[in-house]
Amino acid sequence: MAKAFLAEQSRTAVRRLAGVTRDEFDELFHEVVHLPEVDLALQVELPALMTPELVRARAAVDDPDEFDAALGPVVSSLDTPTRRAELARVVVDLAEAGRVDADVAAVAVIDLTTSDSALFTSSVAEAVGVAAGAARTPAGLVLVAG
Repeated sequence: MAKAFLAEQSRTAVRRLAGVTRDEFDELFHEVVHLPEVDLALQVELPALMTPELVRARAAVDDPDEFDAALGPVVSSLDTPTRRAELARVVVDLAEAGRVDADVAAVAVIDLTTSDSALFTSSVAEAVGVAAGAARTPAGLVLVAG
């Protein structure tokens, strides 16, 4: 069901972006990577059980190289069609509400259908940063890591 939803949304997104140039697409894609900073709903929910991979990623948030290395296994463990479809639904809903540009949302949906989704990775990275207290929530709050 999640894969079918993503495929349907992707077809709609492709039609929407039919006249967009490569440069415009690249600019829109740059905005996609920053979407998880807009709304907490665009951050993948982290598991309540702290896995060793998640502990490592949280501990590495202040070291960009170590964080990038630690993030991969966390992303892989959380990456499912259902989670991608949930992100797509949120992006579409935020676009319909006027909180996200419709073209940015279209690029986000297309990105979520790729094997190495930048939005999904960014969503996990931002969630880990917020959970570790190293990044602010979209409302500007800093969570105290526990």
